[in-house]
Amino acid sequence: MSAKRILQFLPYVVGALLVWALVGCGGAGAGGAAGGQVALKIAWPKASSSRYIPPYSHSLSFSLYSLDTNAAPLNLVINRPSDLPLIQTVNFRGPIPAGRYTLQGLAKVGFNGLGDTVAKAQVGLVNVPVSGTATVGLTLATTLYSIDLEDMPLNMMVGGSQQLVVQVLDQDHNQLFLPDGALTWSLLFGGNSVSLTDTGFVTATAAGSARVRVSEVGAGLYSEGDIAVTASGIRHLSRQNALPLPLFVKPNSRPSSKKH
Repeated sequence: MSAKRILQFLPYVVGALLVWALVGCGGAGAGGAAGGQVALKIAWPKASSSRYIPPYSHSLSFSLYSLDTNAAPLNLVINRPSDLPLIQTVNFRGPIPAGRYTLQGLAKVGFNGLGDTVAKAQVGLVNVPVSGTATVGLTLATTLYSIDLEDMPLNMMVGGSQQLVVQVLDQDHNQLFLPDGALTWSLLFGGNSVSLTDTGFVTATAAGSARVRVSEVGAGLYSEGDIAVTASGIRHLSRQNALPLPLFVKPNSRPSSKKH
């Protein structure tokens, strides 16, 4: 069985809201216009819980774009806290001129907004009022689109071992490089023939067959592949395919002197 790719892109991450954008009143902004504040309230979950932010995402990057002016976007980057779970509130640097804005959020693999994007969200319209407070919901959706377990089916000899390779693509078919621990590895059957680590390193222990699954549970994606394990690499040759034996002459033998 060749590697099986399962495409089950989820347009949302299961659960309630991840980020609340709190838009409140403030002082005067650019050009003398009254300005407000935009605060983000972030619910960081534990890695083992049902999550809204992927556990291998180490930072969130937010951008606030004005729909009324050509001003540069306001940016805010939040690194994952070390103590989870945590409800964290952070603010864009303000005051922010009253008006219409678009809010974009990206979950990044690395710290400080670096690395591949593994989840994203966008709110098309955020009204920053002159006074008062508006609340906008923002739910991140996974960017992972497909997972492929490569080099399947795989043939191995007893005692052999190797690292299994996975290719992860986003919606634009760009390859994503996820950190260790981002994927979940499991054996569907064949535990008597192979052993599998939580990083996808497989070792052949006995003749037989096995099936491996690698998945990203939060994105609803997985891929499977079959492994066949043989006991020996020695081939048994039939008499027809056997190599001829070498011909040799005894040391004390003499050539025949018989004339023809």
